[in-house]
Amino acid sequence: MTVISSKSYTITAEATRIFNSLVNDPRLDVPEIVKCAARHVTIQARHEVPFLPTPLKMTESSTALWAYLSAWSLAIMNARYGLDEETAVVDAEQATLYLFSFALVRFNGVPIQDKRFALRATQYDTGKYNEPYRALATNIYPTRDGKFCLLHGGLNATRILRMVGMPDSQPELTREEAIAAHTKNISENFDSHWLEITANERYRQSSTVCNTFEEFLVSEHGKAIKDDPIYIVKQVDASLPPVGWPEATKGSGRPLEGIRIIDFSRIIAGPAITKICALLGATVIRISSNPQQPDVAVLMFDGNLGKRDTSLNMKSEEGKDAFEALLLGADVIMDGFRPGSLDRLGFTRDYMRLLARKRGKGLILARENCYGWKGPLQHRSGWQQISDCLTGVAWAQGKFLGLDEPVLPLLPNADYQAGICGAIAILDAIYKRATLGGSYTVDLSLSQFNVFFQKQGLLPVVEQERLLKRYEGELSFRHYDDALSLSQKMAKLFAKHEPKLLDPEKVYAKADSNWGEEGEIMEYVKPPASFSSIKLFPDVGTTQAGTYSPQWP
Repeated sequence: MTVISSKSYTITAEATRIFNSLVNDPRLDVPEIVKCAARHVTIQARHEVPFLPTPLKMTESSTALWAYLSAWSLAIMNARYGLDEETAVVDAEQATLYLFSFALVRFNGVPIQDKRFALRATQYDTGKYNEPYRALATNIYPTRDGKFCLLHGGLNATRILRMVGMPDSQPELTREEAIAAHTKNISENFDSHWLEITANERYRQSSTVCNTFEEFLVSEHGKAIKDDPIYIVKQVDASLPPVGWPEATKGSGRPLEGIRIIDFSRIIAGPAITKICALLGATVIRISSNPQQPDVAVLMFDGNLGKRDTSLNMKSEEGKDAFEALLLGADVIMDGFRPGSLDRLGFTRDYMRLLARKRGKGLILARENCYGWKGPLQHRSGWQQISDCLTGVAWAQGKFLGLDEPVLPLLPNADYQAGICGAIAILDAIYKRATLGGSYTVDLSLSQFNVFFQKQGLLPVVEQERLLKRYEGELSFRHYDDALSLSQKMAKLFAKHEPKLLDPEKVYAKADSNWGEEGEIMEYVKPPASFSSIKLFPDVGTTQAGTYSPQWP
C-alpha cells in the first residue's frame, strides 16, 4: 500500500484532497450543481495532525465523505428551496467521533455501558451473544497452515461452533479462557482455506482468510471490484416521469424532508445510511427483526435514531402485504440483509420496479452488502470484520503495531463510512429522479469502501512514528481483540489523551428516547456537518423494536 510522504501533512489538507477527488470522480457522474455547491463547503480541524493510533486515514476519509455529503445536501437545498447562499462546515474531530457513534450514546447523561441498560439488551440477545465464549467464535485466529482466518458466527454462533467441533455453550469460561480454547482448536485442527469454504458454502456463515491489500487486489474478487467507485447509481425504467419534490410541511429546509424510506437492515452500515437520511429530513420506517431473529440493542440505540420501528413477520402473507403497502408509498427501499433475502421473500428488484411503474412514480432500490455486487464472492454474507480481513485493512493495522498478525481496525470504520456513502448515493438518486425521472438502483458495499479507503494510502512514516511514540506502551491490541473490546480500549485512550474531544457540550445533540422510561432523553453524536441556516435533526427520537404500526405518518 502506498505511503504518502509529506513534511507538512495536515488533516485538513488531506481531507480536502480526498473530497475534491470525489467531486471530480468521473465514475460518480457528479452534476454541475453539486460541483458548484462543493465550493461552499469548508473543512475545519482543531487537530491538524492525526491522533488515532492507526496508519489508516480514518479521520481524513470520514471528513471528506461528510464534506461530499454536504455538497449534495447544499445542491438539493438550492434546487428545492432556492437556498443558493447556504454554506456548510465539516468538523474533522466530530467526523472521527462519528466512527464509533454507538459507543458514545448516553441516556439522561449516563453512558450506555452502565449496567442499568443491560436489561434492554437481553430481550434481543436470542443468540446468547452476551456469553464470551459464544461471542468470541467471531474473531481472527491462527490456522494450522500458518495463516490467519476470521470466523464470524453472526449473532448466533451455534452453527460456526458446530462446524469446528466445539460445544454450543461454555458459560463458565472467562474471556481469556474462551480465546485460549478457540485458538487451540483452530490452530491445531483446521486449515484457513477449509474454514473459509466450509463456513460460507456449507454452513452459510461468514469467514475469510486474512489478506494484505496487495494480495486482495490480485485475487479474482479483488480484480472484479477494484475499479468500482464508492457507490453505483443506475437509472432504470427511464420512461417514468420526473418526480416533483414533496411538500416540505415542516419548513426545516433539510434536503430530504418529505422523502419516505424503508429501512430493511441491521447492524451499523445499513442503519447508519438511513439514520443519516433521517437527520437530513427523511421519514424512515425500519422493519425490525422478528422475535426469533437476534439483534444488538447497543447498536439499535444509535441505529434507530430518527426512525419509526415496526415489526413484521416477512414470512407471513399478512407481513408481506403490509410491506408491499409500505413500498407503494415509499421513495426509497434500503436493503442491508444477506444478498437475496428480499428476493426469497418475493420482493425482487424486478417486482419492486413493477410496483413503481404501476403507480407511475420512480423508486430508489438501494442495497448494501459486504463483498460488492459482482465477482465470485458477491453471493456471500459478511460483516465489517470480514471485509477488513478480506481487503487488507486488518493486516495494515497489525503491521503498524509491529506485529506479524492482522488486527481489526480500532473503530467500526468501514461500517460507518459505508453509511455516509450510502446516504450520499440516496441523495444522488433522489436528485436524479426529480430532474431526469425513472427509478434508480443503488449498489454499495463495505469492500467497495475499503478499496477506496486503502487507495488513499497510509499516513506518512513520520506521522506513524509520532503516533507510536505518543501511545507507547498503551497499544496492547492483538489479533484476538474483537470489535467490542477494541471500542472499549479506544474509549479509554480517548478519555486519557483527548478529553476535550469528549466535551458533552460540543459532542452531543439530544432527542427523545422510547426505550421504556418515561421522559428519558437520548444524547447522540452531533452530525459532523453544520449548515449556515439549516439545522440537521431527526423528526423522532430513538425507539425499541416494534413501537410503531406499519404505516406512513
